[in-house]
Amino acid sequence: MSPFNQYFNRFQVIFSELSNSLSSDAVNRLLDEQPGKLNNLIMAGMGMGTLFLRMGAVIQMCEKLHDGDSGNDALFMKQVMDNLRETLPSDTNWKNLWYASMTLGSAWEKAIPFDASKSTVLDRFVTFRNRFVHQQISLKQEHASELINGLEVLGEMAELKVLFDQSSVELEGDKYFWKQGEKMLELHPFVQRGEQDDLPYLFQGLYDNKSKAKFINTLRGNETEPSVNEPLNERFEPIRKALMGGAGHVFDHSERIKYYL
Repeated sequence: MSPFNQYFNRFQVIFSELSNSLSSDAVNRLLDEQPGKLNNLIMAGMGMGTLFLRMGAVIQMCEKLHDGDSGNDALFMKQVMDNLRETLPSDTNWKNLWYASMTLGSAWEKAIPFDASKSTVLDRFVTFRNRFVHQQISLKQEHASELINGLEVLGEMAELKVLFDQSSVELEGDKYFWKQGEKMLELHPFVQRGEQDDLPYLFQGLYDNKSKAKFINTLRGNETEPSVNEPLNERFEPIRKALMGGAGHVFDHSERIKYYL
């Protein structure tokens, strides 16, 4: 199954219905005559962008965790835990994980070039999404220019679709894998099988005083019910073990202090 195509196509269909226009006149006309359709376009774009951002970060995290290079594991594992365990992960956290997991020269890096201000499309997307969700930008004429810029960012996020072309999320045994060409990459524990529907659920955040992990269905958008989730310790035990083992140097700086003294 490919949730990437589903979210991308939804955005493109709504966009085509609105004449594929991002001009000032077109947006102002939509604000006056069809604000609901403009809202649907933005929501579809944000759904697509969020999936691309979070799944892209997960795929790169899993690649790095499975690359066999123990030299980068300690600090990297700490970054993973800091961004996913301590708070409900925001798109900012996922963006940080994309950057932390990214291999220089990879397709993932080339797809998000840094501009003169040292930001990427991911930064622009997270900024627009946060401002729209918190109603700092709304469907009003006075926000037309910001909406146009936001729609352009969503269009840039749609271009990341090439990273997921010819790929799918496949269930093998009781774990999900990302399949692209001959590559099969295990996505556990960040993507889990739903107990009731066997669909892929992406890690969403923590609840019950950080004792359990919440997951969201990558195809339907619904969250797991608490009764479906397993305790947090079981979900992240492989990562916790790695941190307790070889990653101790991240927290113990005694040898480094001796060296500099």
